[in-house]
Amino acid sequence: MFKNRKLYKIYKKFIRENEELLEKNLRLRRDYTNFLYTIVNLNPEEVNKYYAEGDKLAKPIINEYIIKVDKFFSSRNMNEFIGLRKVSRIDDFNWKVEFGFSLFNSKKRANRLLIAGISIVLLIIMSFIIF
Repeated sequence: MFKNRKLYKIYKKFIRENEELLEKNLRLRRDYTNFLYTIVNLNPEEVNKYYAEGDKLAKPIINEYIIKVDKFFSSRNMNEFIGLRKVSRIDDFNWKVEFGFSLFNSKKRANRLLIAGISIVLLIIMSFIIF
């Protein structure tokens, strides 16, 4: 558990230091939980040609993008820290691709910390009211 936290700090530091590079080269943005996400746009002309096979058409393009991201992290010896979290369809021409820390889900961790912080604050307020 403590080892994972140390590795997460390394991951977080790398993401923050390379945020501009990730944005410029891969169009990856960072959210408050250090998830990296982007929107992969499909060519509307290609999708309209093969409308019934839209998902089949999108998968190679998305896989190509994932390989590009993997090469970027591999070239910096950080490929073990990054993991594909979710690929979701927004509409016919756009797909959202999310990457995150590979050893645990940082969004769940952030939510737990937020709930714990709120609980502690409420307990402190209640203790002042009672005493």
